[in-house]
Amino acid sequence: MWRPAIHAGASCMENFARAAGSPWKSRQNTKPSSHRRRNMSDMTTVGDFLRQAREQLRSHGIHEIEARWLVAAALQIAPIKLDLHLQQPLAPQAARQLTEWIQRRCRHEPLQYILGTTFFMGLELRVGPGVLIPRPETEILVEKALQAYPGRGEVLDLCTGSGCIPLAIAAQNRQIPAITGTDISPEAIAWAKRNRRHLKLERVFFACGDLFEPVRGMRFSLITVNPPYIAESEKHLVSPEVHYEPPIALWGGDHDGLGIVRRIVEELPAFLEPAGTFLCEVGWKQARQVATLLQERGFTTIHIFTDQQGIERVIQASL
Repeated sequence: MWRPAIHAGASCMENFARAAGSPWKSRQNTKPSSHRRRNMSDMTTVGDFLRQAREQLRSHGIHEIEARWLVAAALQIAPIKLDLHLQQPLAPQAARQLTEWIQRRCRHEPLQYILGTTFFMGLELRVGPGVLIPRPETEILVEKALQAYPGRGEVLDLCTGSGCIPLAIAAQNRQIPAITGTDISPEAIAWAKRNRRHLKLERVFFACGDLFEPVRGMRFSLITVNPPYIAESEKHLVSPEVHYEPPIALWGGDHDGLGIVRRIVEELPAFLEPAGTFLCEVGWKQARQVATLLQERGFTTIHIFTDQQGIERVIQASL
């Protein structure tokens, strides 16, 4: 069985072009081949490609488990079933698709963008360029929101992005009459609406606008937000994948990353029902600062919740 060789010093693109049977030619050998061209099915198996994919991702500092996820996605099977297909020939279309995907992942494009989906609170969401990828820690905010909902009134989610927060809340609590998500980014709102259609959650509405602008004159019993909160000074600390995501969803403004949060807290009382609840995700070492901002605005009941890493991640406040 022919096995695609990994050439020392070759780039990720070159190695996978070879594995996929691409007409790419080495600079060291530009002479026409005298051998009969073989079909892709004669050239490599799923297992061959998977082994090389692991090495390529590992050489770029990416966990090799992602190779299984990518190969399984190209074959349209569950990753757990991949071992049953390792000896089968890799079809040309799947090989071309995988070659492109591996090239993109080696450039540190997020896996979720490549596959076009991610999971959040058990929901499969569509994501891609122009929208923030939902993080597991944001599930804490959703859990607290479900506990805090008083059983009446509407819900608002600011900086909604993919719509993950309002859609997850709506999927878990069918009694909420309406949930609105707002975002200043038209691209993000397009993704959110796509997810609403996919999940068939008709009680969720999305509007494009800056923070509270689309809901002027309305009040809500529960307001949630996962705002941009990364400080400009921390840009060098984030992973290469993060730089593929929209800057407007990442960098919070001001020296401490809390510029957007300050704007929200300033207007918040005008949009909360009496005894309403506000829930906000925050970054590392920001919780106490945000708690102070809320206290200065008249909020008296404030709770801080930590994530699985022990980081103070979510603030809950009521007037």
